[in-house]
Amino acid sequence: MLVDVDRLQQVLGNLLGNSMKFTQSGFVALQVRSLSGDERNADIEFVVEDSGGGMGAEDLKRLFKPFEKGELGDRHRSGAGLGLSISQELVMLMGGRIEASSVPGRGARFQFRLGLPIVAAGAPVPSISEPEVRDRADRRVLLVDDDALNREFHSLLLGAMDCEVEAVDCGAEALKAAARSDFSVCLVDYELPDGKGTELARQLRAILPSVVWTFAWLQSPDYRPMPQVGAMPWMTGS
Repeated sequence: MLVDVDRLQQVLGNLLGNSMKFTQSGFVALQVRSLSGDERNADIEFVVEDSGGGMGAEDLKRLFKPFEKGELGDRHRSGAGLGLSISQELVMLMGGRIEASSVPGRGARFQFRLGLPIVAAGAPVPSISEPEVRDRADRRVLLVDDDALNREFHSLLLGAMDCEVEAVDCGAEALKAAARSDFSVCLVDYELPDGKGTELARQLRAILPSVVWTFAWLQSPDYRPMPQVGAMPWMTGS
């Protein structure tokens, strides 16, 4: 089967590490099974389950939000609360979604499904098409967001995709960075301290090949597509 090994390893590592962190005794288990498929594709389910402290309904609601760690995570103190959020985004990029279930005191279960193409044993593996094969020099990203926590989240997520990130907090610094360095894409927040992201996006489109909106703006209830600006959504859900 064909799968993005690096992303999958990071997701499973995050999920297993999270379970081990909160399981003092008992077990942490990984299950992988084929649910359905044919000679060309397979529906594969990945399950990480533990016998740790578990969590309540309120913690489950905010589990995949950046910088949210839940009651047990707050007690543990280590980590910024980004591992599960980044894992969710990586799984979404692969076409799935992580679902979590738990009962306080009885452990937790994380699962997701991926539809994967099947390659016959010994058959040549198809080459990955552009832009996946671009080297790191072509994965330079300019990130523009005045919120420090949003900058940290996006920087870590992009780093997980092997991108090199330069983060700035306002439009003026973004234009300076774009003028002195080559970037393949720029992520722009809508609300900036020195103006609207729409105007900055228009200016950056004259310099950079691609401009997209940050995840924070896409989650805003005020978000609306603005094709005339030339900026596109980066991610569309969480």
